[in-house]
Amino acid sequence: MHWYREVSCWSQCYAKDEAQQLVLALQTLGGTARILIDNTIMENKENIKNVHQLFQSLKDTFQRRDPGPDAWGEFHRARMRVGETIIEFLNRLTTLSFVINMSTDPTCEHVGKSDIANRLRAGLPRDLSSALEKHLSLIVVDLKQDPPKGPWEMAATITRLEKTIERPTRPPTGRSWGHAERRSNDFPKKVVTSVSAMPNTLGLDNPTSKRRHKSYFDLTPEMQETVKAAQLSLQDKALGATLAAEEKAICLQNSLCMRCFRYGHDQRECKAKSTVNASKN
Repeated sequence: MHWYREVSCWSQCYAKDEAQQLVLALQTLGGTARILIDNTIMENKENIKNVHQLFQSLKDTFQRRDPGPDAWGEFHRARMRVGETIIEFLNRLTTLSFVINMSTDPTCEHVGKSDIANRLRAGLPRDLSSALEKHLSLIVVDLKQDPPKGPWEMAATITRLEKTIERPTRPPTGRSWGHAERRSNDFPKKVVTSVSAMPNTLGLDNPTSKRRHKSYFDLTPEMQETVKAAQLSLQDKALGATLAAEEKAICLQNSLCMRCFRYGHDQRECKAKSTVNASKN
């Protein structure tokens, strides 16, 4: 409708004849719409005479698609979303059922109350589904009563059960939290730190929580001698060799790379092809 109003006003400003207005309106089309309209006009020029008929043809062509099949597929794949209440989930299923039942597509079967109740039951999270199945088993087997059949009765039962069960605050054993679960439970993201920024976990007397200087040549002469002494103590180690706890402590205390023993970068950023020579940092 917005397209028709804007194009109609624009074409009427530049042309008075309906045929000229139609030509101007056709210039705003592209892709599939332009091809369809061109074929329609070439078939019979009387099919589209003015901008209003052009709009009606486009509306009939592109708004004629039945949304029933899409709603049918979404209905049978629906599951209760993170942060969604049982009533909101039921309302979503009910809305989809309205679209399906109004559809004229032969592939869309009629959706009744029992279908909505079954989909509501099947789309529950694991904890709610387990509690509901135990409750229904108690009603049918032990109490010999009829279970709730309608969708609203089922939703009321689930709402009562939700208040009695304890929702999990940690992921099940052997499974990590998904993205949506982590976001909904406000779990902190894993923080990756460099070696030089790691806290003192080895009991060092004078740990360096952060590398003081970016380059070896920015160090004071005393600090350069300390770094050289540490590198000399590790000169027999090969590139990327496994280090003992004391050797790791030396690297951490002097901000040395644990792979090539150079000052100025960490092990994960090391691209060296040989270990450092203490005389050439």
